[in-house]
Amino acid sequence: MPEFKLNVSDESGKTKSVKAEGALANNLIGLRVGDEIPGDALDFKGATLKITGGSDKSGFPMIPWLQGGAKKQIYIKKKGGREKKWVRGNMITEDVVQVNMAVVAEQELKKS
Repeated sequence: MPEFKLNVSDESGKTKSVKAEGALANNLIGLRVGDEIPGDALDFKGATLKITGGSDKSGFPMIPWLQGGAKKQIYIKKKGGREKKWVRGNMITEDVVQVNMAVVAEQELKKS
């Protein structure tokens, strides 16, 4: 069963770490970097969360423009040449252990 560490940052720059297990973790599989989800399941009532990145078991980062969930070796331009780097695609799979998210919209709570 998959298990993820979710790092959720808000507008003020503070980050809250949440552990996702079971059904919540299964719902995240197949989502991509840039997708938005409701924050109600993660104790962010009325907020919308956007997936901004993540990393796998070995620490390889997820790249937003690389399609799929596989690990690939790509060339990165650096000053003075190119460098080969291992990265992971933009889809959340069971190999991903950390998912980074940001609060993009909070609903105004009506006072009664």
